[in-house]
Amino acid sequence: MFLNNRISTFSIPILTLVNSKFLFAHDTFSKTNFNFKEYVLLGTIELIILSCLLTLSLFLLILLNYKLRKTKDNLTIALKNLEESKQRFLDVTNAAEAVVWEIGRDSKFNYISNKIEKILGYSPEELFETSVYNILKEKEKENFLIEILKSIKEKEKLYKRKYKFIHKNNHEIWLQISGVPIYDEYNKFMGFRGI
Repeated sequence: MFLNNRISTFSIPILTLVNSKFLFAHDTFSKTNFNFKEYVLLGTIELIILSCLLTLSLFLLILLNYKLRKTKDNLTIALKNLEESKQRFLDVTNAAEAVVWEIGRDSKFNYISNKIEKILGYSPEELFETSVYNILKEKEKENFLIEILKSIKEKEKLYKRKYKFIHKNNHEIWLQISGVPIYDEYNKFMGFRGI
């Protein structure tokens, strides 16, 4: 008898989401304003909406994964093309009977090909980050600077200009150079590149 009385007064808590709020219904299903079918229907609708959102989220994750893989593949191809282009450039500069060079705004070498060693006796490593003025004959420095500044101002290339350079063994060598000024995307002078 005691057990039967406890069961008859036992209430079942029901949790549901209505208008973005959790409602707790503590009822013995005997109240007139409690409609169990409405709660079940709302719960079913909520589950359907959550299932749709989860499916959409899964689809978006799959799409993002696809796009990331595609981007990775494109970057891999671009890097491979860049390496091939770099190798072609190195092959041409090594095959050429001329020195290929690049100096920055500070007139220091950013790049100089291996042929410099054959012509002036310096290895590319010795001249890297060294000013071009360090290997120009003293009398040529001012003339070179004037030509460079004129080329920058007029945005024209230097073409077949001859300058005296100093060989590593201290003798003078006349070299003919041609080059073009380098500008960034904002039209700011960045240096010179040439042969």
